[in-house]
Amino acid sequence: MQSIQIKYLPATNTKGFRLKATCEAGSLIESRIYDLEISQQALNLAFKLANQKLDWKVKKFSQGHFNGCDYFNIVEFVKK
Repeated sequence: MQSIQIKYLPATNTKGFRLKATCEAGSLIESRIYDLEISQQALNLAFKLANQKLDWKVKKFSQGHFNGCDYFNIVEFVKK
């Protein structure tokens, strides 16, 4: 099992609000998409990190809150 933590990054002088997905194997940052609920964007970002960047075959996600993170997703996966 692998965990992916999603943090909400505040806007800066040059960048808008962003979400950052982080796990032991890497990370991915994406601008906030206001057409989506933040929980849906967080879940989508976790899938992008797992399936596209890390090349895992995701079997299961669960979502919740954890200290210091907006969303905490537990992943059950098989490496491709």
